[in-house]
Amino acid sequence: MIRRVAARLVGGLGVIAAVATVCFFLLRAAPGGPFDSEAHMSPEIQRNLEERYHLRDPLWRQYATYMAGLVRGDLGPSITRPQTVNELIAAHFPVSAVIGLGGLAVAIGLGIPIGVAAARRHKRWPDRALMTLAAIGVSVPAFVVGPLLVGLVAIRLGWLPPVRIDGPSGYRFIFPNAPKPFEPAQLVQFGRVLSYPLFRQFGQELHCFTDMFAQSSMGQRDVIFDGEPEPVSAEMVSGNYYSVLGVSAFAGRTFDPEIDRNPIPVAVISHAYWERRFVLDPAVIGRSFRWKGRVFTIIGVTPPDFHGVVAGTLPEITLPLSLAGEILDDPARLTSDSMNWLSVMGRLRTGYTIERAQAAAQGIMAGINAAKAVRREMPRT
Repeated sequence: MIRRVAARLVGGLGVIAAVATVCFFLLRAAPGGPFDSEAHMSPEIQRNLEERYHLRDPLWRQYATYMAGLVRGDLGPSITRPQTVNELIAAHFPVSAVIGLGGLAVAIGLGIPIGVAAARRHKRWPDRALMTLAAIGVSVPAFVVGPLLVGLVAIRLGWLPPVRIDGPSGYRFIFPNAPKPFEPAQLVQFGRVLSYPLFRQFGQELHCFTDMFAQSSMGQRDVIFDGEPEPVSAEMVSGNYYSVLGVSAFAGRTFDPEIDRNPIPVAVISHAYWERRFVLDPAVIGRSFRWKGRVFTIIGVTPPDFHGVVAGTLPEITLPLSLAGEILDDPARLTSDSMNWLSVMGRLRTGYTIERAQAAAQGIMAGINAAKAVRREMPRT
C-alpha cells in the first residue's frame, strides 16, 4: 500500500514537471513578450525591464531558473505588481479560502437536506419542485445570481458585508442604505456619488467625520512623455486624499489640502508605474508630461504596498481634483450641484456610529432638497 502511494506521488510530480515544461516552452514560442503592449516604450527601458526579469538570458538558463524556483516553491516576481507571486498568493489566499470554504459549507448544509427530502418524496411534487429549482440554479449564470444574492443577503438582510474584506479595514457603505459597521472608527464610503459642491458642504457640516476626501477615476487617458503619447490609468483626487488614508510618499511628496484652494498642475505616480515605466529612476521626481496642452510635473511616488481604495483599479497617475474643469474640459464639474460624479470616503470620529452619520447626512440632504423646492416655487421675473 505504501509503495503504491509513493509511486502515485512520484508519478504526480512527474506530471507536474511535464505540464510546467510544456507551458514554459509554449509561452516562449508564442510571438511577442510581456512588455510589447506598452505603447511607445523606449528600447532602453524595455531592455532594462527584460534584464530585470532575466528575459534576455539564454533559453536553457531561463528554463533552469524557472524549474529551480518551482522546486523551491518560489514562483518569481510579478510583472504587473511590485510584490512577488508568492506574496500575492499569501495575501489573497486567506480571503479566497474563507469564501471557498464558506460556499462549500453552504452547499453541503443545503444540498444534503434538500437531496434527502427529494429522495424521500421521489416523483412527487416536492421532488419536482426541488429539481426545478436546482435546474434554474445551474442554468442561470453566476454573474446574474451573484448580484441578486448580494442585494438580498448583504444589502437587504445585512448578514454579510457587501464589499471586499481586504484593503482598508472596516471599509463600509453609508447613505442611503447603511448596514451595521464592523469598526465604526475606520474608513467609510458614501453609498452614492456626490457633486463637488455637496462634497464640500458635507466636509464642512458633517462633524461626525474627522475628514473626508473625494475621488473620480478617469480610466485610460493619453499623456505625452518626451513628445510621444502613451496611455495611462488616471484618477483625480482631493488634496487630502493621501493624508486621510495615512499614506506617505515613497519618494518626493503627495498632495496636500492647499492644492484644493490653489490648484497647480502636479501629479503623483504609483510605485508599480514608476518601476514599469521609469525602472525606479530616482530622477523621475521633477519630470513632466503634457495633458491637453497643460504641463504637469511629477512630485511624488506612492509606496509599493499602497494599492488604492478600489480593488483592481490602482491608478498609475493621480491628478488634483481642483483641476477637473481643465482636465475634463468642463468647468461645471466643480460648480454644478446637479452633476454627481465623485466617490466620497471619510473617517468617523471616535464614539460616532454609521447610523448617526447616516442620519446627519440625510438631515443635510433634507435641508438641501427643501431649499431647492422653495427656489422652484418662487415666481420668476
